[in-house]
Amino acid sequence: RKNFPSYKKTEELDRYLDAEYQEKIDLTEGAKLQLILAEEDRLRQVIAAYQKMEDLKPVLDSEHMKDAPSLFGKVSALAAIQLEQQEEVDEQTQKLYHLLSTYNDLVNTISKQFLLWDNMLTQKLNQRKAAERSSQD
Repeated sequence: RKNFPSYKKTEELDRYLDAEYQEKIDLTEGAKLQLILAEEDRLRQVIAAYQKMEDLKPVLDSEHMKDAPSLFGKVSALAAIQLEQQEEVDEQTQKLYHLLSTYNDLVNTISKQFLLWDNMLTQKLNQRKAAERSSQD
C-alpha cells in the first residue's frame, strides 16, 4: 500500500489534521482559516481519496492481493500462450483470405466459361433455326 501515491497523500493529510501539528503552527486563526479556504478543493479531493482508500483497505489486505506476486509466473506463461495463439490466428486468417481469393477467382472463371458456352449455344441454335426456315422456303 505504501507504493500508492494516494495512500501517501492520506498519510500527509493525517499528519496535517493531527491536533498536535495544529498546535505547533504559529499562525493566527485568520491566517489558518485563509490557508484552509485556499486549499478547500484540494482537501476535499484528498478526503475523498482517503475515504476511498479506507473503503478499499480490506481488499488490499486480502489474501488474494497478498498472493498476487506468486501468480506472476502463471500470468507470464498465459501471456506467452496468448501471443502464440494470436500469431496462429493471424496466420490462419491469411490462409483463409488466400483460399477465399482463389475460390472467388475460380467461380469467376467458371461463370465466364458458362457465359461463353451459353453464347456459343445460342448462336448455334439461331443458325439452326435460320437453316430450318430457309429449307422450308
